[in-house]
Amino acid sequence: MEYIYDIVLNFNDCYYEFYEWNNKDKIINVKKIPVYRINDIDYLSFKYNKVSIVNKFNQNYNIYLVTNTLEVMAIMLDKSGNIIKRSSLLLEEADEVLEISEKLEVTNITYKKNIPQDRNIISRYIKEKDFLHEKSQLENYSLLDMTLLTQLLVNNLLIAILVFALIIWRECILNQRKFAIKII
Repeated sequence: MEYIYDIVLNFNDCYYEFYEWNNKDKIINVKKIPVYRINDIDYLSFKYNKVSIVNKFNQNYNIYLVTNTLEVMAIMLDKSGNIIKRSSLLLEEADEVLEISEKLEVTNITYKKNIPQDRNIISRYIKEKDFLHEKSQLENYSLLDMTLLTQLLVNNLLIAILVFALIIWRECILNQRKFAIKII
């Protein structure tokens, strides 16, 4: 069995990529965590479904890293073997796990239950974008209105960059239409 040492995790009920982590999330540092390689079907079930596992890997832990050699995530199990929380890893830490994953043997998983959840998984980005769209009617903002961008920078830099790009794109499209009308 392989272990990874000193990694940062952010456990949530739903799986979020590391770039969607929020300032209010409870980020933890795990000193030692076992790594298991599983097949692609099991990996996707672990990531999106309500899963209860019969064999809980190593009984001395309730947090594990699982990988299919393409992706890696951390899972947290309760005493009954139910996956109760999931976490992505930071890029460097995920790369470290993926490097050793090829050497690992595939662990067979036996399920007590595997219940598909609603496949309308919404990322935090989509939730926040929809909220901002409804609340502030983003399409009415011009490039000069930086108050929204300032607020977004405080909350989430990634969303701010995307919104700024959308505003610039919108302004370019509007300017092209005006230019096309003047020519005609």
